[in-house]
Amino acid sequence: MARTRRKLDEQGETELLLERLRRQRAGWQRERLLAVKWGLEGELTLEQIAAQLGRARSSIQQWFDAFRCSGVEGLLCLKRGKGPPSRLTPAMARALSRKLQSGECRRAVDAHRWLVKTYGLEVRLASVYHYLKGLGARLKVPRPCHRRGVQSYAGSKARRLKLPARRPVRLWVADERRYGLQPVTRRVWALRGQRTVVPVQPGYEGGYVFGALQVGGAGAAEFFYCPTANQESSRLFLHQVATCDPEANHVVIWDGAGFHPGDGAPKLPPGVRLLAFPPYRPELNPVEKLWDQLKDRLCNRPFHSLRALEAVMTDFLREVWQDARRVGNLIGDGWLRAQSKRFLRRNFAGMTA
Repeated sequence: MARTRRKLDEQGETELLLERLRRQRAGWQRERLLAVKWGLEGELTLEQIAAQLGRARSSIQQWFDAFRCSGVEGLLCLKRGKGPPSRLTPAMARALSRKLQSGECRRAVDAHRWLVKTYGLEVRLASVYHYLKGLGARLKVPRPCHRRGVQSYAGSKARRLKLPARRPVRLWVADERRYGLQPVTRRVWALRGQRTVVPVQPGYEGGYVFGALQVGGAGAAEFFYCPTANQESSRLFLHQVATCDPEANHVVIWDGAGFHPGDGAPKLPPGVRLLAFPPYRPELNPVEKLWDQLKDRLCNRPFHSLRALEAVMTDFLREVWQDARRVGNLIGDGWLRAQSKRFLRRNFAGMTA
């Protein structure tokens, strides 16, 4: 006579399991919950459940036993087996890492095909996802980047400026950002199942803040509020930059926005020369990082007026213009900071840092 089948839900947690399954994302925990759900429905045998999930029959039986004894928590706390050893050798991992750094793998399928073609490694696609995560890879949206080289582009532009000799040169990177009463919301940590809300008071008033960071030297910073962004406001901002040191030549690098005057445009302040970043390279401008930090300060907070909003912005920006180390940290150790002195001495006469 066949052994009587034990009741699977001995702890009375069917409803809890179904609720947990509805909220559980894909992964090994959802896999266990789904297996027990199918077991509770009684339409599939152990062998069929194991085949559906790609698991051994013994694993499904262990999950059922854990659920019988300790309910949902016992099921999810059951120690996971180590599984078979990885077939990805260290040499394969290093080669795959280099391929990821070069940006040649748009999908996991591309990495899978490359492993099969290069090393004859026949594994499931799920294993390739595991390999990619083990190497620290994440699926990201790429940012467009102009194919023209950065240093050759800036260098060729700089040689045409022909600055006066025997005058100090200050190099600036500049950008602008719109601000307003439309709320800025960002993620917050919360418990699973908890709905997070932030108070907001949307409005349609706004303005622009211009900012410039000095590369090298004293690490100065200049900021300028204006109600709109156009040629006139851009010129007023450049006048402010020029007045911080009237005896110096000021080379300002910013993007090619339509309201940014070009080098040699009329009504530019004396001693100010302009360079444009290559198109599609916003990541080169360290002021972009400053705006991101500013949004962190403003996010998830309601503002009743532009005056209140600008007061908080000014408090944040004051921390930057009063601390040269903050400016240096924003510029970082990239090509601008590492090569600023050599770059200016090569292209401009009378450069001082």
